[in-house]
Amino acid sequence: MFYLEKDFFLNLSTHLHLAAPEPLKKLTVDQEMDFSGKGKLRYISGYVLAKLKYTLSKKIRNSLYVKGKETDLARYQFEMDIFNSLTCSYDELNMSTTEGDTLLETKRKQNERESLANVLFVTFNFFQKLEIVCREKFTHSRLVDTGKYLFSSVKEEVLRNYDLFGNLDKMCSKFKKSAYRGPK
Repeated sequence: MFYLEKDFFLNLSTHLHLAAPEPLKKLTVDQEMDFSGKGKLRYISGYVLAKLKYTLSKKIRNSLYVKGKETDLARYQFEMDIFNSLTCSYDELNMSTTEGDTLLETKRKQNERESLANVLFVTFNFFQKLEIVCREKFTHSRLVDTGKYLFSSVKEEVLRNYDLFGNLDKMCSKFKKSAYRGPK
């Protein structure tokens, strides 16, 4: 019974005469997204940074005044300084950007506390390149090849992408000279 069921589900797509799925629109560095797409990408990157900062602030709070956590606290504070260097206020961003339309998505979704982070142009540029790299990796043929391991295989490839992560030194150049050395 199980063999017949397995065989049926393996051949189900041939019986249903399904059409091939529509591929994601290919983006290149030269091709521009429209302002609403960039705005959504800016919002998501700000949300990611805000969530990382929130998680890190909880770690800092739990490490304060705990004996033996001084090295962890110094490392957490160093990481928080890096995250803070990747964001800025809405007013600073509004005055310095040439793409003011992309800020509307984040402004629209801000709540009273304005807890969403506004990302600098360099940070936004990194997330834009990350989006392009990920869109190239997520294809239907790749889903067929890797199956349920699609996300883990794409994650491994993206983390090994030197073109993408080689520019992180530029993003964190402020901290390059004063690298974390632990508490004194």
